[in-house]
Formats: sequence, structure tokens, C-alpha cells
Amino acid sequence: MKRREFLKFTVATPFAILLSPLALSCTSRKVTLAGTLDLIAKLKGSADLRNNGKQTVHQVIRHCIQGVHCALEGYPEVKAAWFQNSIGKAVFHIFTMLDTMKHDRNDPTVPGMPAPAAEGDIVLALTELEEAFRRLEAAAAVKPHFFYGELSPQDMLHVHLLHFYDHVGDLSWKAA
Repeated sequence: MKRREFLKFTVATPFAILLSPLALSCTSRKVTLAGTLDLIAKLKGSADLRNNGKQTVHQVIRHCIQGVHCALEGYPEVKAAWFQNSIGKAVFHIFTMLDTMKHDRNDPTVPGMPAPAAEGDIVLALTELEEAFRRLEAAAAVKPHFFYGELSPQDMLHVHLLHFYDHVGDLSWKAA
């Protein structure tokens, strides 16, 4: 085995092993802004919306809004450039390839940002999330992601849609 092949193998193998359960659990959905906006509309019209994780629904939605705002205005804390350009990029490509994301959903904070309020108007927060996604879609440029580093505006939107869908996995609701 040549040195370059060995290095690729030693870097890729741990990611493949760690993320193989994630790959096996993936659905065939394609995350899009239109689909996300439809889901948000359903959530706004639902009854008994709750989060089955440690955070409130309001905290989860505000956390997603914070992330989008940071994509547009800049993250207060970022990982080191070497991290973003190696591990961060590898994780980004895996999540993008799988069209799904898994992360710690029990931490409601974006690094360097204050924790979102536990209580508040959920419909208003969902409306603000819709608006934030639309602003991100229209953005000509975005700030580097704190974990993944430099991304195109389209990739940044996709990352934040995946992030929202990961949190939706903890939500439950009834159709109104």
C-alpha cells in the first residue's frame, strides 16, 4: 500500500466505522427548503407540539434560528482552521452525502451564543425560522460555519435544513 493510500485509509476508516449506523438508518428523503417550509407550516398548525428531548420546543426552534443568524452574521466562536479543513469538512461531506445529520440535540446553544429562552411564542418562533431560512436562501455570501468552515450559500442552507430536521426527530405533535 502506498503512503497516500495508507493515509486516506487511516483517515476514512474511523469515520466509516463511526458513521455506518447512521448510513444504515437513513431514509431516501431529499431535504429541500420547500419541504422544510411545508413541515414548518404543519408544525404551526399542529396541536400538542412537544420536544421529547431535554429542551423545550421554543429553545429548539430558537437554537435553529440562532444558527442561521450566525451563518449570515458570523459565529462568535469557531473551531481551529485545521479542524474545519479536515474533520469538519469530512463530517460535512458525510452528512451531505447521506442527506441527514446527527448531533447532540440536548445542547441548545450555538458556541459563544447565549442559551435560548425556555418559554415563548412557538408560532412566532416558527415564523421567524421560516424567514431566517428564506434570508439564507437569498444570501449571496455566508460566514464560515463554526464546525465546517467555508461553505457556499447553498451548502450552508442545506446544513441548516439538516440541522433543523435532526431536531425535528425529537418533536412530537398531533395534526390539528
